[in-house]
Amino acid sequence: MRNYKLAVTLLSGATLLALGAAEATPTCTSPARLIQFPTGVPVWELCLLTPSQSSGNDGSGIEIRDAYYNGHKVFKRAHNPILNVKYVSGASCNCYRDWIDEERKFEVVTADSNPNPYNGTSAGDFAEAIQPPRTVCSNGGSHGDVPPTGTGLRGVAAQRLSDRLILTSQLAAGWYRYFIEWTFYTDGRIEPRFGFGALNATCVSNDHRHHAYWRFDFDIDDANNDAIKNVDIEGLKNIATDRAALVYDTLSSRGYRVVPGVQSLNSPVGAPPSAGGPFWHATQYPFDVTDEFFLNYKESGTPGIPAEINDNVGLSSCAITTTFMDFISNEALNDNGDVVLWYRGGGFHAGGDLDACTQVGPTLLPAGNWAP
Repeated sequence: MRNYKLAVTLLSGATLLALGAAEATPTCTSPARLIQFPTGVPVWELCLLTPSQSSGNDGSGIEIRDAYYNGHKVFKRAHNPILNVKYVSGASCNCYRDWIDEERKFEVVTADSNPNPYNGTSAGDFAEAIQPPRTVCSNGGSHGDVPPTGTGLRGVAAQRLSDRLILTSQLAAGWYRYFIEWTFYTDGRIEPRFGFGALNATCVSNDHRHHAYWRFDFDIDDANNDAIKNVDIEGLKNIATDRAALVYDTLSSRGYRVVPGVQSLNSPVGAPPSAGGPFWHATQYPFDVTDEFFLNYKESGTPGIPAEINDNVGLSSCAITTTFMDFISNEALNDNGDVVLWYRGGGFHAGGDLDACTQVGPTLLPAGNWAP
């Protein structure tokens, strides 16, 4: 079963029209950092939390909050609350739920440090890079961790190009090295990427498959009047379904299409190893469960804390649980809704191939009129 999704109210045949005024600059609460791009007259404004500052029981990687494009709100929050790995049958290792808040140093060159690598001392650091950062994903795990002794950054590096802002971080969970990147283009495109690397260890001598789950809490214009539906994408020939999820505001008709990455073909749901998934309503599902969850936003009882930010399991339980799946309750995502879309990116890692770093993630494309 490829997707779980709730009933949605469909766009009523109208073309996408621009309604409503642009909103203000986000207010970022410490330790979140205000990021504006480009400098001067920004088209992107957002609050950035580094992985060590991110929310969730075990972190959630680079966390984007209150993101605005041309003054219109896109996200309330976007991050990676769930990350797990499954090994082939017979391997000495089985499966793991990994933490996503342990920042590992990677090599960054700044204007002040040029030509030498930046030297940071603490987690949660931030630096402006003048060239692409080097991580285990770009350098290969067989060479070990990248930065020369006494150098490197633990946190997030921002690289500003003429048409894009690139936010990069590297994380560690035991022998794994995870690469996270968010790219924000001036034309409104967003490319979140997750890479799976490793250093030498007994476990990674066996074939395994990683799964990163993005949580996109879209608040298009505001938290109300949002809906989700699947739409055809003309010319999308590398994805079997030629489909994308469209999240849109039913009043302004602004929205974003979440276009699947090629991993939907290369590492589909149920691809081995995928045994040991959850039982739900007497049916056992694959370990990776689904490509997407479409959910209504629910708070946990504490204002501002989403109920499904974690699926109520710790690091000892690696599969998606029935607790999380119970959010699929056949309720309608109505015309006055606050919706959340979860997206899975899966990547295969051949045993012993330390220099491989499969990178996965969707492309988010603006729909409708996002002019200032």
